[in-house]
Amino acid sequence: MSEQMLRFGSFNYGLKFEVAGKEFLSGRGKDPILDFMLHIAYSVPRVRAGESATLEIFSTTYWIKIVPKGSLALITDSYGITAQCAVAEYCSAALDFLRAAIEYLTSRHPSLEGHALLERIRSAAGLLP
Repeated sequence: MSEQMLRFGSFNYGLKFEVAGKEFLSGRGKDPILDFMLHIAYSVPRVRAGESATLEIFSTTYWIKIVPKGSLALITDSYGITAQCAVAEYCSAALDFLRAAIEYLTSRHPSLEGHALLERIRSAAGLLP
């Protein structure tokens, strides 16, 4: 299956991304998990480097913005939810989400293991051994 089909046309789930005690994405319905995972994966090195990152959901107006300010990260979304935490806490939450999502998807769809898209997600987030 093509990467584009995997990212946008398959594997839509009700997602919840929790950081600093706040739930983002909760109650939105079904979103393309692999596309969101790719956005999260690319955000980790950016936020660690002190750069802002935006996580967007394909074909919607929903977004989550992470703005590092020194050792802290301010997280806001298009619904007005805000959170503040250490940059390390954001990165830890992002990596935990990715690990859990990869485990969930590959346990239910073993053919995904080793797919180039999952490898790109792992590589971008620094999850490769």
